[in-house]
This record gives sequence, C-alpha cells and structure tokens, in this order.
Amino acid sequence: MVKLGISPVQNRQIERIKREQDSENTFEVIAKEWLALKSWEPVTKVRRLDMLERVVFPSIGKLPVRQITSAHVLNILTKTVKRGAPTVAAEAKRTMSAVFGLAVATLRADTDPVWAVLKSLPPNKTQQKRALLIEEVGKLLVDFDSHGGNFQTLYAFRLMWLTLTRPNEAVQAQWPEFDLERKVWTIPKERMKARREHVFISLPGKRCHAVV
Repeated sequence: MVKLGISPVQNRQIERIKREQDSENTFEVIAKEWLALKSWEPVTKVRRLDMLERVVFPSIGKLPVRQITSAHVLNILTKTVKRGAPTVAAEAKRTMSAVFGLAVATLRADTDPVWAVLKSLPPNKTQQKRALLIEEVGKLLVDFDSHGGNFQTLYAFRLMWLTLTRPNEAVQAQWPEFDLERKVWTIPKERMKARREHVFISLPGKRCHAVV
C-alpha cells in the first residue's frame, strides 16, 4: 500500500467509516426514505409500508443494503408466491427494485440485486372481474336495500354506485365538497388518483350523473 502511495492508517480509517455507514444504511432505512419521497396519497403509502413490513422487512429489513444479494430477493419472492400471493410478490419485486435504485443513486449500494432475478417468477396476470349482467345489477340493488347494516356503510355504497367513484373517494368525502342547492359534488384534485378535480352534477329528471 505504501508503494502505491496509500497510507495504511488513513486506509483503515476510511474502511472503518465505510463499515459504519453501511451498518446504518439498512434496507428498512432506505425503504422508508424512498417511501417518504413519493407524492402518493397517505393511504397508498400506508398500504405499501404494510406490505414491506409483512413481506420484505422480516427477511432483509435490518441488513445493510450493500450486503443484500439476489439470493435474498429470490427467497422473499419465492416464499410469497408459494403462499398463494403472486400479486403481492410482484408488488414486492417492484418496490425492492425501486429502493435499491435509490440506494445506488445515492452511492449506498453498487447494484440492484433484483435485476438478476426479474425473470425468475412467472408473469403475474391480473384477473379482470367481469361486468355484472342487468339482472345481477337488479339483485345487487335489492340486496343492498334490504341489507340492514350500518347506515353510513349503506349510504357510502349508494354514493359509490351513483357516481362510480373509488371507495376511498366516497368514504373520505367532506361536507364542504357538496353544493346541495346546485346538486353538485366537487372532489378536489388532492383526493383524486389522477390529481384532477372531478365534478359530479345531478341531471334533473334522470337517475344519472355527469362528470366534468
């Protein structure tokens, strides 16, 4: 090392600092940092963190990100698929790759170990639910009217049915969003997935709504 112009004392100090930094930069630390950078709705962040805490953190959360190998990643994905959750495995794969991407970009990791096992699992095919038939729609509404459950749940469902909004858009609605005189419901862009304001207008004499 001396012949190469490297001070052994300084080299030991640098290596010690690197080891300390690596031990602090665990996968869980960087994953939470990555999650904080996302401009998602809070409910989406909570759902993604829940997946990480259930599926990923128990295996590699406490490991320094630089020490995690493709074998670690493959083990997580394989176990998740074997327990019958291929959709969760696909989400875990995308999330882990994104976290490692942040680690590489900030010089806390050298590579993304997910890359080597991208093709190790069969592609996850989303199962699209079929549309209800007319008679099934009628039965649904009859069952709904005779359900007898909590009135808040019933009216949230009715609001979703009339407007075809997402569940979180309906249940998180606030009174200031409704103009009862004009029969208008305005959902602010902050609560919409596409970040665009949605306006629902009740059309006179018709059992339908227009969306602007």
